[in-house]
Amino acid sequence: MKELQYKPKFLRQFKKLSPEIQILAVQKIRLLRKDLFLPELKTHKLKGRFDGVFSFSVDFSHRIIFHLEEGSITLLCIGTHKIYKI
Repeated sequence: MKELQYKPKFLRQFKKLSPEIQILAVQKIRLLRKDLFLPELKTHKLKGRFDGVFSFSVDFSHRIIFHLEEGSITLLCIGTHKIYKI
């Protein structure tokens, strides 16, 4: 299981989410730690200014952007598709 790290921005954004989305996000993060590329996560590598980072789906409208290093996952931000415009 990979080590998890959280950026302060991720934690601030997470606290602003509804309790239902928070619970779902925690469940998906647990799945991510077990297998990065489970089909239900829809994990994909990002391009352009987000080159080198990945994203996965929490639900239909919420995503988590993360950076993958050997042995660890750093969660960068969480939110709707608007997080790609940050």
